[in-house]
Amino acid sequence: MSDFRLKPADVFDYLVYLVYRGVGWALGCLPLRWVFGLGQFIGWLGYLLLGGYRRLAMANIRIAFPDWSHEEVKRCSQRHFKDLVANLLCSFVLLEKPCMRRDWPRALWTALSKRIPHKLVGETYAASDLRASLR
Repeated sequence: MSDFRLKPADVFDYLVYLVYRGVGWALGCLPLRWVFGLGQFIGWLGYLLLGGYRRLAMANIRIAFPDWSHEEVKRCSQRHFKDLVANLLCSFVLLEKPCMRRDWPRALWTALSKRIPHKLVGETYAASDLRASLR
C-alpha cells in the first residue's frame, strides 16, 4: 500500500488552477470587445481602490516625464491601470484562439509564387484573423 497523502498546498494549487481555467473558459465565451471593456472597467476600479499602487504609478510617471502636469500624469496612470487589466483578460481569450490561419504555409507559398511580398501576406492574414475575432 501507498502512503499517498494530499498536502493542503497541493489542493490549494489545484483549486487555483481550476479557477484559472474556469475564468479562461468563461472569458472565451464572450466577444473580445466585451472582455476588453470588462477589463477596462476592472482596471478603473483598481485605480480607484488601490491607492498605494496608484501613487507608485504616478510617482514613476513623474520620474519619467518631469515636465508633465498633474492632470497628464493622472490620466496616464489611469489609462495604464485600465489597459493593463484589459490586456490581461484579453490574453485569456486570445490564447485559446489562433492568431494565424492554420493554412499559412500554403498561403505563403501561393503568395510567393505570385510574387506578392511575404511580409504583407503574413500581416494581412494575422490582421484579418484578429478583426474576425473582434466581431
